[in-house]
Amino acid sequence: MRKLKIIEFQKLELLYIQLVVRIILAFLIIQLVFLTAEMKMYLSCIYCPLVYLFLVQKNNYFLNEINYRVVSIQVSVYLVTVLLSVVSSRYVFAVWILIYFITYIIAINIELNKQTILKTQSNSNYLISLFRLWIILALFYTVLRIVEMYYGSLFSWSTKNIGIEIVLVNILFTAGVLCSLKKVKRTLEQQRKNSISCHNLRTEIIVFFNTSDLYLDPKFSITDLARILNRQKGDISRVINRELNRSFYLLVAQYRINYAKYMLLAPHPSSINAIVKQCGFHSRSTFYKYFQEFVGCKPYEFRNEHFEKDAERHNTNNNLMK
Repeated sequence: MRKLKIIEFQKLELLYIQLVVRIILAFLIIQLVFLTAEMKMYLSCIYCPLVYLFLVQKNNYFLNEINYRVVSIQVSVYLVTVLLSVVSSRYVFAVWILIYFITYIIAINIELNKQTILKTQSNSNYLISLFRLWIILALFYTVLRIVEMYYGSLFSWSTKNIGIEIVLVNILFTAGVLCSLKKVKRTLEQQRKNSISCHNLRTEIIVFFNTSDLYLDPKFSITDLARILNRQKGDISRVINRELNRSFYLLVAQYRINYAKYMLLAPHPSSINAIVKQCGFHSRSTFYKYFQEFVGCKPYEFRNEHFEKDAERHNTNNNLMK
């Protein structure tokens, strides 16, 4: 069940990631149009608030209600950034965007350090990798613009062309990540089906051993169990190993010992040799070995201890009746 819960969390996380990446891709395409038309509007910095809000929600396991105060702050800062890109001077905007980047880099790293989910159980690395690529390219572009303001163009092409190329690179990588996320989604769906199937098979195995006594046959094997449950032998072996944390033969031995305990406590118990045969063990030594392993004592010790406790309880009740 723990594995199924992890898969369900990964699916929920993936839905959020896909939503964030699709929004980012849309803004990058609009940004490309604006750059091509030589319009001053810096939309692609939507990366920062989206990634930050995603990590905040993820660290709350997507359970808490959206903190509208945090969202409103992120939206306000983003809108101010877009507005400054249009109305402010190049110098003022360059200083602002550097502060904007540095602040978000720190905030996002703080949220990343709060994560309790193992990296192997998370798909957010796709989004974080995209963010890191964009932040490196965006910082590079910003520094180029600052240098250009003071020293003029250092290259044969303008920063406008560099900006277009940077946005194109980001669009290609973002589209690639979206394709990868679709593959991850299909994989998670398959893992979920397999996990549900394993859980159902685990239940079937436990129900069989709790309701049947066929496992007491000395010749009972995993092939017999597979035939009875109409399942593949490999699937049964895998579920017993992974879900019940033991081998098939150890599971059978455990249920046989449980049955032996019942026989030992019967009003007129059979001899140990008879119990060994009736429980499906091939030898007395094997029976003793598993009894010691599962019960922690020898069969006759178990029986004597139980009868002594019954005698003490009987004497106590008699004393109370007097």
